[in-house]
Amino acid sequence: DIIRRACNYVADHRELFGRRILDVGCDCGIMSCFLALTFPDSEILSIDLSEAALDNARELANRLGLTNITFAKKDVRKLLAGDQYDTVFAMRGLISNLTVSGQEDSAWELEESGNYFARACSGYARALAEAVQPLGTLVTLEKIEKNGFLLGWLKALENAGMGIDE
Repeated sequence: DIIRRACNYVADHRELFGRRILDVGCDCGIMSCFLALTFPDSEILSIDLSEAALDNARELANRLGLTNITFAKKDVRKLLAGDQYDTVFAMRGLISNLTVSGQEDSAWELEESGNYFARACSGYARALAEAVQPLGTLVTLEKIEKNGFLLGWLKALENAGMGIDE
């Protein structure tokens, strides 16, 4: 369901996607290939930490005959300074990039919980923000409930200099 929703979002918000697109945490390449098909004049770099996932993504792209997409084993936090994109697309990568020390206490107030998770998400948020060129767009799709975790993610993005739209 998340992939269908993501495809619909991309199709409905084409104006957010520029010529150079970075797909962070591409996994098996389904969204990467959808981006390549949807934006045939764009150059797409799809990165992931799993070589097995990247092999599957490459195979899918080859079967679809896509030539505007490149797959690489990279960590978004280790991109070269100045390596920026018109659009950075990140789907369901937050949980893999979260650094927490302990569990959220259910008795925490929302603001306290949000601040805790903002600190835990800050490195990943900063890395995504740094990959977006000036006047570019970050599209992040996460499966998060409306709680301190979501508040923390939004705070981390704002602290990294990203404006929040939806």
